[in-house]
Amino acid sequence: MAKPESCNAEPEHGSGLGKWVSKHLKFSIANFQFKICNASQSFHSSNPPTGPLRFSKLQRASTYRNERGAEPRSSFLNLPFVLCRLSFVLRLACIFARRCVSYSMPKTIRVQVPGSTSNLGAGFDALGLAVELYLQVAFHFDTRRTYILSTHGEGAHEIAHSADHLILQTFQYACQELKHTPPHVALEINNAIPLKRGLGSSGAAIVAGLLAAHAYFDHALSQQQLLDFANELEGHPENASASLLGGLTVNGVHNSRVLCERFAPPANWKAACFVPDLEIATEDARRVLPASLSRAHAIGNSQSAAMMVAAFAKQNAALLEFAARDYLHQPFRKVLIPGFDDILAAAMRAEAYCAFLSGSGSTMLAIAEDKHAEEISNTMAAAARMHGLSGRPMTLAFCTQAAQYEVI
Repeated sequence: MAKPESCNAEPEHGSGLGKWVSKHLKFSIANFQFKICNASQSFHSSNPPTGPLRFSKLQRASTYRNERGAEPRSSFLNLPFVLCRLSFVLRLACIFARRCVSYSMPKTIRVQVPGSTSNLGAGFDALGLAVELYLQVAFHFDTRRTYILSTHGEGAHEIAHSADHLILQTFQYACQELKHTPPHVALEINNAIPLKRGLGSSGAAIVAGLLAAHAYFDHALSQQQLLDFANELEGHPENASASLLGGLTVNGVHNSRVLCERFAPPANWKAACFVPDLEIATEDARRVLPASLSRAHAIGNSQSAAMMVAAFAKQNAALLEFAARDYLHQPFRKVLIPGFDDILAAAMRAEAYCAFLSGSGSTMLAIAEDKHAEEISNTMAAAARMHGLSGRPMTLAFCTQAAQYEVI
């Protein structure tokens, strides 16, 4: 599978075959025009013109009648005129060949995108971390209509009957941004990311749609454009950037442009999760947030978010407990989840490095050494049952690979 371009890379347009055809046609035209020039000079030296060469047929007829008193010579005998016309036709052929050959469209594109956790405590809308839960989508273009061919895995029924399918909408949006009419496509979806649980299902869907358009139109989008479009569609950058690039991403937005830096997480850190059967939409979770924050809490959040980045950059687990403190969103969102404080406290007692609400919830996630991760997730599930909260424990590795796609 091919990986997305780097953030600074610019897309290279046109397929290899299209470029070869265009290159050789242009070379042929250049040689031909050189011969035209020589032929024209030879013609004029032996046959001095009696009138302008570029006159219309009627003007040439009038000129020849007036000056020679005879019928004009046939335009087919006017060698420079014929050669110039032929050169123009060859130029049009070059343009036509390049458009036809370079945009030979694929029949199928397969995309694989990891899910993500976000915020990591205090890094609200700034920190994203990819996890090894994958959304896999096959885009089939040999179809006469647009529809969902099949869905499997998490939320399969909901995905199949969605009136405003996010993957499809994103693909069509990207096509329109590239000034192309969206082609008909049939989607085959296999999803392992729980929906509306704070594990980046919407961010992964957006990345899948963008990457499909990127691949369909011959690597038409730079990675910066992919990040910017994803942020515009989702309203925040951290989940999509983590799904696109893998690893931990640190994000900011300035004048609608996403600034993003990536770190690789330590190989021996894992995510111990409890995923409740409780759905929380991001929009609902944002409604409970306060309109303002005290200076002390603002300072505390800044310190925590900075320390989280330092913990990953230095791979220092001792910093994680301090780094996960939050005063901006978790104290207000926890009222949506029964037993939230007890579940996180149980994770810390079981030797987690830190524990926090994953994204907007309802998943609660602890970062732990890999050998303790399974025990910690089971401990969190037991604490949740004490509060009547059903769900499932889950242990996840952090994903270090970028989203991938394959053109068939």
